[in-house]
Amino acid sequence: MKPTTKISFLMLYLSLVLIVSCISREDTNNDSNKLLTIKTNKKSLNFKINDNSVTTWDLDDDNDWFAETNNEEKNRVKLFSEIDSIRFDLNLNETNAFKVILDKHDTISLTFKGVPYRAIFNEDYINMYSDKTVVEVPEIHELINIIIALTELSQSNKQRLVVKHTQYYKDVISWFSEFQDEDVVKQVDSLLDDDIMRYFKYKMDSYPFHFKDNIIKKSNIYNRVTTSKENTFEFLLEDIQRFAEKTDFKAFYDRHKAFYNSQIVFFEKDIKTTRILDWLNKNFPSTKYDCFKIVFSPLVGGNQSVAKFKYDYFNEIQAYVNYPYQRNNSLNLSKDANMLNRGVILFTELNHGYINPELDKYVLSKDFVEAFSNVDFWTTKGTPSEYYSSGYKCFAEYLNWSLVSLYLMDFSTEKEFDIMVDKIVKQQIDHRGFKHFREFNACFISLYRNKKKQETVADLYPKLIEWSKQYTLK
Repeated sequence: MKPTTKISFLMLYLSLVLIVSCISREDTNNDSNKLLTIKTNKKSLNFKINDNSVTTWDLDDDNDWFAETNNEEKNRVKLFSEIDSIRFDLNLNETNAFKVILDKHDTISLTFKGVPYRAIFNEDYINMYSDKTVVEVPEIHELINIIIALTELSQSNKQRLVVKHTQYYKDVISWFSEFQDEDVVKQVDSLLDDDIMRYFKYKMDSYPFHFKDNIIKKSNIYNRVTTSKENTFEFLLEDIQRFAEKTDFKAFYDRHKAFYNSQIVFFEKDIKTTRILDWLNKNFPSTKYDCFKIVFSPLVGGNQSVAKFKYDYFNEIQAYVNYPYQRNNSLNLSKDANMLNRGVILFTELNHGYINPELDKYVLSKDFVEAFSNVDFWTTKGTPSEYYSSGYKCFAEYLNWSLVSLYLMDFSTEKEFDIMVDKIVKQQIDHRGFKHFREFNACFISLYRNKKKQETVADLYPKLIEWSKQYTLK
């Protein structure tokens, strides 16, 4: 999964302008004129809103924080470190400032704000999508991917944002190349060149939009998909509308519907999306989703991301992935194993929706803190692993790819399992910099092979964390 390929969107309920009303501190700070203060010895804090999962926020990131709220319910926030905690009520569109005392002397100023929910699922939506798995190539999502494909950044291939070896890419260039100098193409090119992470935001935040009578309209369900405080795609909307009209995008999209559907069927039938979800649901029984959406474009390179939504009692997960084109079968796998291997990229996105909620239960435990307090032990400077800068992120990414081994084990022969896992181990160490992945993966495989019949993968977390702690002591 990333960071060359994936953005890890820090679990969904917050983001960035930290604010509050009605603030009360556990160690009692009743002076409303005093700036609320929290102490920590680490460059990260955890927070939890109502009964939602714990989120870890790095103090190196943007220090304007926010979280999803509304005016119909009381939103109780707990902000805590390994040595201190505060509680406060958070209301929609309210902002409050406070300070963090780091290592007893450094002071960091923060704000925290309540922002609208990213999605509000009404009764009609819930009735339509409950217990459904949807694989789709949405129109507006495809439109922004075409615009990205036309940018100089994409043409230079520095970031490998776009798959270029296909007939579909040739069709895109043939149809749209005369429009490469349009304002919106230049604007997107400049914005991506300034911050490549916008690539994920534009793709994902395009999802709430659709055509209605040839006009791009926003959904009444989704406000945004990313965990940004506002929809990052929306400010481009007028220019994108003009581009769609000028290029006759809808005619292009309609002409390629049969092709899109063929790739959708591949996900459903050959990759066996249902099997992936059944395996994850079985092994993480306390994590439940009511709807699964797999969103892709035939143009997307190896760049994936995931979004989770919770509103009231309805839970949805969306995986944004690339289509797993077959370049060659260099591993000489059987047809079944080859399809299993091509489905790994989808598995590694969906599994974050299960790995992380389970990890929330242990992230503050003594064993976990001891095992992953020194992230540099597990990662390598100057490699993609360096992106996973907190213990939470690091362990979750180790888990992410190690979990693939357990999934492959259940559906492949021993010989082909060894071949596929050996490739994964080499990739994680040599290309991504997770220098102890071989030992970590071997431990997880052993725990899974020797687990009791009634045990699940989720049950193995304490043992894996204990092993990690002991391994760091060697």
